[in-house]
Amino acid sequence: MANPPLSPALSVRLVSQKTDGQIPRITRASALIVAENYALRWVSVTAAGAGGATGATGATGPSGTAGAAGATGSTGATGATGAAGSAGSAGAVGATGPVGATGATGSVGGTGATGATGNAGLIEYRWGSDAGSGSLSTRYLDIRHTTPSSAELNGRLFAQLAATLTTLRVYADTANSLASCVITLRKNGVDTLLTLVLAASATSASVSSSVSVVQGDVLSVSYTQSTTENNTALGLRLVAF
Repeated sequence: MANPPLSPALSVRLVSQKTDGQIPRITRASALIVAENYALRWVSVTAAGAGGATGATGATGPSGTAGAAGATGSTGATGATGAAGSAGSAGAVGATGPVGATGATGSVGGTGATGATGNAGLIEYRWGSDAGSGSLSTRYLDIRHTTPSSAELNGRLFAQLAATLTTLRVYADTANSLASCVITLRKNGVDTLLTLVLAASATSASVSSSVSVVQGDVLSVSYTQSTTENNTALGLRLVAF
């Protein structure tokens, strides 16, 4: 006849001592407990009582080892742009770069306005005589450097172009201590402001003024001595600009 199973309402407590170092194998038959290779001290079978109160929570055990890192999550949405930061200080000036290639030649600009007409340049007119006139009357220096003549026609020159006559100079070969002479430039038969006196014992004289002429004006030089003595040979230069 088989042993009936233990009732669930029973609890079995076995107090024994190990006799031969073997792991005990417990079998049950009815209410009897057999422990192979153990010396049975005592067995009691009691009905299960009401459950006791839950004991206090034990102390937290030590932390376990860290688990493996999880997979990287997907990239989140881009956040809003932050406010612009303040401007940083200027950096140091960089080194000068190489000279660039020469650019193409530009187109020719338009012609500028015509400038004012400049001076005509230096022009000289010359008269002369080989001796004094020996007369107190007005005489005219000849362009052929002969004795002063009473005919103005023999000493006429024509202005080459429009200019301003500025300086009249006269030179004597030797000084004449007895007679002085007055020399005057004439334009178209009329005395001008270019007039001078060659004093006795002087060998040169000059005067500066401003006399305008146009091309074709007739120029001549009058000559008047202070005594009747024949004066020395004269040379006269008229400078125009």
